[in-house]
Amino acid sequence: MNHHTLHIYTDESHFFTKGEDSFINVYWKIDFNRELDMYFHKKKYKHDFSMFRDGVGRLEIRFFRAPNKLKSEHIAYIETLAAKHIVSNSGINAFGYSDDNQSIRRDQLHIEVSNPESVNLIDRKGVDQEFFNRFSALAALSSPAAGYLYGASVSMSTDKSWVDSYLKEDSVFENYNKVVDINIISNDYFQTALGKMIVDYRSVEEWMNSELMKFQLEVEGAIVPRPYQAVLEGLKKMTNIVYKNSKMLDKMREKFGHDCLMLTDDDHLLMIQVMPIDPSNNIYKVLGVRHHIPIAKLERMQAHGFALDITLDAPKEVLEASRARYESGLKRTALARENSKKHRK
Repeated sequence: MNHHTLHIYTDESHFFTKGEDSFINVYWKIDFNRELDMYFHKKKYKHDFSMFRDGVGRLEIRFFRAPNKLKSEHIAYIETLAAKHIVSNSGINAFGYSDDNQSIRRDQLHIEVSNPESVNLIDRKGVDQEFFNRFSALAALSSPAAGYLYGASVSMSTDKSWVDSYLKEDSVFENYNKVVDINIISNDYFQTALGKMIVDYRSVEEWMNSELMKFQLEVEGAIVPRPYQAVLEGLKKMTNIVYKNSKMLDKMREKFGHDCLMLTDDDHLLMIQVMPIDPSNNIYKVLGVRHHIPIAKLERMQAHGFALDITLDAPKEVLEASRARYESGLKRTALARENSKKHRK
């Protein structure tokens, strides 16, 4: 086993009302894989494993908008939000991180849910649009949670032996928490100078499916253990806003609306496309990303069949200088990886 397993269980029998408010109880437990302890420590961060949330937990979630009738779609929506809330630093923080720059590696997290539709709502790769159409607004509302969990594996399980003894009145839980569903969604909006940024499943998928990222993953052997954090790191670099005089911005506005914007870093090596969701409160949604690719790297990418739609046109001396910088960068990266391995040992 090379992952930690988060077990989640709920169903319609755990839905209840108090006055005009509607609630549902979600039960959870994490099987911590202590063979993975080495991955928690970093050069400037030492993890305190006593902060692991052991035992079975009960998470009471209140619906901000009470459903007239609980459907299977609501169960999947709740399990998706619960999974994110349990592991995220802004939520229960079940892995006990004391530094918000650290979080669980998604490639070392497996989620077991009790509803088959929760699987597709968390891991959305290859899921038909008809599925999301049926979920309507719930699909969009759960997308930030799915984005946070991007890279984790997920499956459905009917085994609830881990929680059976707790499903009775007056049970005592090792962990007990309450939250409102919309707070789970908004807790991880990322604050920038422009406003709050919503990073959802599509945001992360666009980042991971860019030609540059695919080349780095498939050819250069790069590892992105926390895809959601990779997008946040990109947002941290944004210092400029592009309002006009950009063909790329014009194309984006034709597709998503005239009020879309592009953010860039000082060197214009990275461009992030955003769309206002709630302009009065300065809330934006991250749509996609475009990387400026150095000439030598583009040359190598195209040799492997990537980014073939980009014209490679540069004088010989410029290309040779770019190749030298690229090779130097590869050596630095290889050295950093080797040092990282030594540090974990």
